[in-house]
Amino acid sequence: MNSAHLCSICRSPLGKKMFQDFWGNRFCIDHQYYLDQCTSCGRLICEALTEGGFRYPDGLIMCSLCDRRGIFSVERAEILLKDMRYELKLNGLDLGEAEVPIRLVDRNELFRRSRRSSNEGHLLLGLTRGMLSSIKDKVVDKRFMEILIQRGLPDEQFKLVAIHELCHAWIFYRGIHHLSLKIEEGLCVLSEYLWLERQKMPEAEFWKQQLLENPDLIYGDGFRQALQCLQLMPLPRMMRYIEENKKFPGFLAKLLFV
Repeated sequence: MNSAHLCSICRSPLGKKMFQDFWGNRFCIDHQYYLDQCTSCGRLICEALTEGGFRYPDGLIMCSLCDRRGIFSVERAEILLKDMRYELKLNGLDLGEAEVPIRLVDRNELFRRSRRSSNEGHLLLGLTRGMLSSIKDKVVDKRFMEILIQRGLPDEQFKLVAIHELCHAWIFYRGIHHLSLKIEEGLCVLSEYLWLERQKMPEAEFWKQQLLENPDLIYGDGFRQALQCLQLMPLPRMMRYIEENKKFPGFLAKLLFV
């Protein structure tokens, strides 16, 4: 029998109920119900597709293909973060000499410090921490603290999370405060997308698809709205508009805001 008609996992003949993943693997649909999915590449974890994989104590699930490129040292993380500061600058958002400390943490700490709970369904892999003091909606003191990123992510996914969190840092240092969560996260996901547009690796297409199809009301809808606004004006100008108006620009803003 032609191998194209066999399950990539169990090698049984494929029936009508089959599934094909982003990577071209075709398998019996039942395998989805008992095999873990890699947090990074989305492949089903098994010997046939990924040479096995790991579930870390904090719940992170990583296939062997991605785990071998995992970032576990702060020294390596700082090198990659510097690279992504440059990539953010290519997006038109320059952090200059602003200090952005980074720390690798587990999922438990990420969710403990997040504004969203662990059962909301969003895949939380990074977090930016800063402190604001306000009097009558006027900021009187602020301090950037750190970026937290999930320990063990493969290098390219680490970069994706890093540019998202660096965008949060840029917004903080720029003094654009009191944005809705949907607008701020939408802008940060847009920074991810713009970086992916410059990449040639197969993973870039996979992650772009995940961003475009994300059903989350904040990260998904916010990003798609930001992407639509990018057709009206470049990102730096969009950021200036949002800084002044605390909302995404509409079509009229293209004519009036220069």
